[in-house]
Amino acid sequence: MNGLSPGTLLRGLMRVLAFAAAWALIQSALLATLMPPFSTWTRLALVLLPAVIIAFWLVRWSLFRNQKASRFSFFVAPATCALFLAIGLAVFTTGALGSLDGTVQKLFHTKRTPAVGLTEEPKLRHRLFLTGAKLDILRALPHTGRAQILNYDVHGYLYSNIQFLFREIFVDQSYFFPDDSQHPFVIDCGSHIGMSILYAKTLYPGASVMGFEPAPGTFELLRENIRRNGLKDVVLYNKAVADKEGRMTFYGDNSVTASLIKGRDPGDAIEVEVVRLSNYIDRPVSFLKLDVEGAETLVLGDLVASSKLRMVKYMTIEYHHHIDRNADDFSGFLKMLEDGGFGYQLETSPEPFKNRSYQDIMIYAYRK
Repeated sequence: MNGLSPGTLLRGLMRVLAFAAAWALIQSALLATLMPPFSTWTRLALVLLPAVIIAFWLVRWSLFRNQKASRFSFFVAPATCALFLAIGLAVFTTGALGSLDGTVQKLFHTKRTPAVGLTEEPKLRHRLFLTGAKLDILRALPHTGRAQILNYDVHGYLYSNIQFLFREIFVDQSYFFPDDSQHPFVIDCGSHIGMSILYAKTLYPGASVMGFEPAPGTFELLRENIRRNGLKDVVLYNKAVADKEGRMTFYGDNSVTASLIKGRDPGDAIEVEVVRLSNYIDRPVSFLKLDVEGAETLVLGDLVASSKLRMVKYMTIEYHHHIDRNADDFSGFLKMLEDGGFGYQLETSPEPFKNRSYQDIMIYAYRK
């Protein structure tokens, strides 16, 4: 009788199901490595566990069928173990396990608390998680980075730089702001390669954005990222913002800490064009992002002196405390916000106490 017997069909079906189960086990183990409750070594063991199980069953199937292990089994089993060992070591050595902790905690936390911004959409939250996982692996590569962030093609200096910006902007949503019009006017001071602009256009596709970036090399990447992704209603200026017009020395050139303040970055110094931000505000500003590496006091002072601060509704300001180790004027900065009718929330990373140590302080300001 030609054809397959019911027993053969059943064995074939069982093997297909076994391989499907093994593949599901692999995916589950890889996902488990990202979960915060496990220690690093536990996660590494979870990555390797499927390899051991699959290798065992490959050899067992071969013995059961042929009474001896086939060459196929003895080639595939060690290869499978080697593959998962390589994955485990790569994840372990690049530090991806540690850096993914915050991303996982942040995105999973939104399941238990009211989500805001991009995390309000479950599908988008899932895509953010997958993008973060991919960037954590890619950041081990030393060359210039090019990454896919949601629907955007992004070029940067290094994968590690893109990964840092993605985590800060798209996961932590440091530049989130509410707006009912869906067509807000956003001013982005310190645009760098444009990740914050991409975030604003993701949050509000109809937004009009004005971006300032003084570093020439970084500005070229910024302009290319905006052009390549076809963003409309985005105006870019290769200028720094301060409290005067003219030219000033810019320290650090294209680094993420490049600044008009000498103590912020020890890199090469160049001359850049400087403008007063107040001269560019001629209509209500829904959101102002101010990340200018120490020049924020100059910019805010200009907005106060020109009475343009009253035209701003929301702000996220990165205050760079103790660039000058002996300068303690944070209270004066907050006083300008209070006198301007703003309330604010503060956020900073806890660190061991040390006199005169540098500190980034995020200020989320809102008009009362």
